[in-house]
Amino acid sequence: MADEEQFGMDDYWQPPEEFEQRRKGDCDDYAMWTWRQLVELGYDARFVLGRCTRYGIGHAWVTFHMNGEYFLLEPQLWFLGERMPELSAVRYEPEFSVAWDSERAHWFKHKHLSFKPDGRLPMLFVEWLSIWGKFWIRALPRIPLMVFKRLQRFRSARLSNTSSDEGR
Repeated sequence: MADEEQFGMDDYWQPPEEFEQRRKGDCDDYAMWTWRQLVELGYDARFVLGRCTRYGIGHAWVTFHMNGEYFLLEPQLWFLGERMPELSAVRYEPEFSVAWDSERAHWFKHKHLSFKPDGRLPMLFVEWLSIWGKFWIRALPRIPLMVFKRLQRFRSARLSNTSSDEGR
């Protein structure tokens, strides 16, 4: 949910405790909450700010290190129902990140790295197609109902605004 819609502000970063109570927010709220959870569980994690071609100008996400590997965690892709395809991570361009070592924060500025495909590209594409294909197979039948419900909410909101305007 956009900050403008929820708080009437262009940008508002909810503290994780507030996000836990509201259970809605934008990418920075989801990422901040997720980062805190991972740090409390003892993971080497970072809250990352940058760009993702899917979300436009700015975006926030989390990375963490486990068993010698680095992972990108996108809290807003929960609807995939499984892990994010590795090839989808190419769209993420980190600019800044912060890590917490239980005593102080460590800030990092990132260099832009370009994607250099290797011999794994065909397998990565198959994985990407499999995960997103399953998602769309599940999602497509639901779209008409989602559109119908959204139109109903929009219509009832317009009617309640009209009736409240008439009462003035």
